[in-house]
Amino acid sequence: MSHRLNQTILAIEFILKERVLWDDYQAAFEDMINNCSTAHAPWYVVPANKKWYRNLVVARTIAGTLEAMNPQFPPAEKGLANIVVPD
Repeated sequence: MSHRLNQTILAIEFILKERVLWDDYQAAFEDMINNCSTAHAPWYVVPANKKWYRNLVVARTIAGTLEAMNPQFPPAEKGLANIVVPD
């Protein structure tokens, strides 16, 4: 048997063995997301098979989070108006 054919057969056998465990993988994934994601530190499942869509989802998630946080600059320290920056 050629090496290439042998490698293909081994790959197919591996895929078939792993396919039987698919439901277990999905259940473990769901458990991980449900038990690790909290209101304080949420997890997001981002589809990554299209880079442009992945980037869009990440950018919208970050923008929405920042808008909800409404971050503000801290008040300026006293005496900053007296500082002169030379040319």
